[in-house]
Amino acid sequence: MLTSLGGVGALLNGIIENFGTLLIIIFFADLVYMMTKKHDYELIKFQRDRITKMLPDLIKAAESKIEGDQ
Repeated sequence: MLTSLGGVGALLNGIIENFGTLLIIIFFADLVYMMTKKHDYELIKFQRDRITKMLPDLIKAAESKIEGDQ
């Protein structure tokens, strides 16, 4: 592309190619980071929902345990 400018053009061409490669690497690194964060968020949300559904049973079990000890 810029090789017609001579040595400066070849140098700029190499820098532009390396910059494109760097952008691709950063894109994939960011993608992996976002997927990890999304997984962690979904895991916490799932655990919260599971505990919320179990909470009435846990309260009943705790009440019956307290009544049984008295």
